[in-house]
Amino acid sequence: MPEMLLEAPAYLVELAANGDFFFDPRLSEILLSEVEALRRGGDFLLHAFVLMPDAWRGILTPRQASVQTVLRRIRENTAMRILPLLMQPKVWKKSRVKETIQEGWDLLMLAGQLHLEPLRAGLVEDPEDYPFSSLVLFHAAESEAV
Repeated sequence: MPEMLLEAPAYLVELAANGDFFFDPRLSEILLSEVEALRRGGDFLLHAFVLMPDAWRGILTPRQASVQTVLRRIRENTAMRILPLLMQPKVWKKSRVKETIQEGWDLLMLAGQLHLEPLRAGLVEDPEDYPFSSLVLFHAAESEAV
């Protein structure tokens, strides 16, 4: 199999919530809109993601700051908007870099694993039915390329 090296390392990251907040679609939309705003602002490239009820996991490549700074910005921006809606003192329990990714094949494998998480958790019967994942975007890109 040929090597498929990435231009810059990507990171599998996790933001663990302080509860199952993201069963609430309003809170899910807030988190996803903040992630998208930071991505559009050039903070990072977002390769894949899944938002589970208790955590957001993504594969990203930082552009202007460290991966820890990117995670901090996501946590801070979402907490400012979500905390007024919760009856809890904090949104996030922890954030961490789970893995550094150097090769494109590893990125594709990990993206596939992220996209299967809702199925494995029993949230959907078909991963394509899960609205809080980048899987739908992957399929749209594939159909446009054909």
